[in-house]
Amino acid sequence: MAPATPGGGRRPARRHAVPSGGAAGITVRGDLGSTSTFRPDVLLSLSGRAPSARTLLPVDAKYKRCDRYGLGAGDVHQLLTYDAGYTPSADARAVIVHPCSGGHSHRTLQASGPRGALGSIHVLGVDTHASPQQAAVWVRSPLPWADW
Repeated sequence: MAPATPGGGRRPARRHAVPSGGAAGITVRGDLGSTSTFRPDVLLSLSGRAPSARTLLPVDAKYKRCDRYGLGAGDVHQLLTYDAGYTPSADARAVIVHPCSGGHSHRTLQASGPRGALGSIHVLGVDTHASPQQAAVWVRSPLPWADW
C-alpha cells in the first residue's frame, strides 16, 4: 500500500520509465547474420512491497486494431520475450496498449507450457475518442498495481 500523505490520503506507488536500450536490451546472437536487440517501447520501474524491491514492467504500443483483428503470434512471442527478459519468472507480466474505438477495453492473456505458466499479457485498448488526459488516467486504472 502506498504511504500516507500529510493530509491523510495515499500517495500513488512510485513508478517511472527506465531506459531499455544498451546493456538493458535483450540481445540475440547467433546465426541470424547480425545481432538482434529487442526493446519494449516503454519499460516501467515499479516499487515493490519492500522499499528496496523494484519490478520492471515492459509496455509495448501497437498501432493496429487488436480489438478487431486480435494479436498475432509474433506479438505474443515478442511480449513473452519481454516477460522472460525483464520480469521475475514467478510473476512474468507485460502490457500491450493499442487503439480501440467504442470505449476502452482490457483483457489478460495467460501463456503456459508443459512446465507451467510462462507469463501474462495485459492487453489495453485505448478509446480513440478519449482525450489524451482521459486516456492516460484510464491506462493506469485497469492494471493491478497493488500486486506489483
